[in-house]
Amino acid sequence: MNFSEGTAIFLGLAVLLVFVTISVGIFIYFGMKMKEYDFIIEYKFDLTIQAKRVIEKSQNDFQPTFVMMLIIGIALCILSPLVFVLELALGLREMELFYS
Repeated sequence: MNFSEGTAIFLGLAVLLVFVTISVGIFIYFGMKMKEYDFIIEYKFDLTIQAKRVIEKSQNDFQPTFVMMLIIGIALCILSPLVFVLELALGLREMELFYS
């Protein structure tokens, strides 16, 4: 297969950014999993059993949503340059308006 230079650059950057996105997502996911055990290092608080259960339930209910939204937000930030790279790879004429 013969690719133009722009297409080759786009494919290379796309693959790079996808792999970076996946690896950052994995780091965030497992970093958040380890966060559950930070209480061992942090200060100890004396709470009633009922208050502790309410806090833990609230935190456990929200944790999956928080982690997923964090991963999606960072992934979008990492992948956002692909729009401009794709535009350059396809040689879109709209870019010429800015340079003339």
